[in-house]
Amino acid sequence: MNSKGHIAELRKYFEQVAVSEDVLPMETYMKNQFTFLGVKSTPRKVIQRDWFKTLPQTLSGDEVIALSASLFEEEEREFQYTAIDLLDKHNKKLKHKHLTDIEELILSKSWWDTVDALAAKIVGNLLQPHRELWENCTEKWITSENIWLQRTALLFQLKYKQETDTKLLSNCIRNLMHDRQFFIQKAIGWSLREYSKTNPDYVRQLLHDLKIEGLAAREASKYI
Repeated sequence: MNSKGHIAELRKYFEQVAVSEDVLPMETYMKNQFTFLGVKSTPRKVIQRDWFKTLPQTLSGDEVIALSASLFEEEEREFQYTAIDLLDKHNKKLKHKHLTDIEELILSKSWWDTVDALAAKIVGNLLQPHRELWENCTEKWITSENIWLQRTALLFQLKYKQETDTKLLSNCIRNLMHDRQFFIQKAIGWSLREYSKTNPDYVRQLLHDLKIEGLAAREASKYI
């Protein structure tokens, strides 16, 4: 069965459990940016678990990327969530050559719900063993003038804990802190809030040194 066939099967399973009354609240929560079938997270993940079993176990990284891209082409948002979970399930098959493909997903139907997952989980897992790529990637994202790639630069280290490159994180924040865009300020605060669980002194000092204020500061200070 090809990708279209697999996705058609997935759609059939989703439609069997979709709740029409849930569509409006789900779409409203996402500011009416996207169409939903009305499948909430729990039933979606149950369906995905069984659907993943129908896929060839020999899927290559290239095939995982291609199937994920096809899922992103579907109109309803549930398919984009499935694509991200598929990438996460097969993250060990992804190579740094796939980073450009993942960037394209970040730029496709962009909103915080998909971008954050792609940044912190997929890009984060992909780049963690390739420290030599971090600086060039973040520089490209920061200078892209695209808020979603910039947000990715702030969030890809979110789960790195002791492995966080604090110099790189500081540089990202320093370059973006004057952008008052909500999603940038929120990401600055989130990145610092998460790292404060590992190194609260660093976060306190950075807030002081850069004179970070407002939303970013409130988010960053939650645990310190």
